Amino acid sequence: MKLNRVSNYKRVHPREKVEVLDNILQGIKTMLTLYDIPKSASDALTAIMVGLLDIVERWENPHTCTPEVLKELRDYEKATDQVVVEWIIRYIMTNANVSPAARVGMGLPAEMRKKPVPIPTPDQKVYAEISLRTSGQVEFRLFHTPQSKKAGKPAGTIGCEFCYGVGENLLPENCPHHEIATKSIFVKVFDRERMTNRTPPVSAGSTVRGSSDPGARLTALRRNRRCKVIAAPHEAQRNVGLFNGTTRVTNLI
Repeated sequence: MKLNRVSNYKRVHPREKVEVLDNILQGIKTMLTLYDIPKSASDALTAIMVGLLDIVERWENPHTCTPEVLKELRDYEKATDQVVVEWIIRYIMTNANVSPAARVGMGLPAEMRKKPVPIPTPDQKVYAEISLRTSGQVEFRLFHTPQSKKAGKPAGTIGCEFCYGVGENLLPENCPHHEIATKSIFVKVFDRERMTNRTPPVSAGSTVRGSSDPGARLTALRRNRRCKVIAAPHEAQRNVGLFNGTTRVTNLI
């Protein structure tokens, strides 16, 4: 029995767990000193295997396989699975004295599974839709394409830095309020008195961040009840109805 990942030990058949433990114990039997593994640690793993083997044999025997034995097996697995996984990681997988070839010989992965390295999100256009509601509520929707009918952040993004303040044509760095928005649709409630003023009171800026921070930055000023903000190249402008949007694409470090 070979494990592609150490954590897979918890999901294999009980008999295969016995095989995994036996392979490890055979592999370290004469190498405890070289691998710098305490004999007490080896004895502890041996005790777990012996106890598991006893229950598995009774469970596999049709004459002794009772509901009580099945429950005993499940309880034993629940109590020892995590202990075994931690033992393997501590004494085998992260042990510099154990070579990758030796680990493979024990039926284990050559190396610990590495976490994926985040891939920077390339510069991309950002599309946002702003809708006014009653009582000073403003709904923001993010889209990854102008044709999208379903809201969704651009691919690779995990959230937005939502910047806003009172004024016109505010840049994100000029906004006094900064929040993190992790949803594609979110609602903000602004001052009711200011919302009834003819002068557009809110400038909303969103900084879209990827896993390594690069992304597209947009700054927008709401002027009508429903409009779309379209990110464009640096210093470019595009008018949509009564909406005047100024956007820029920036690499964030």
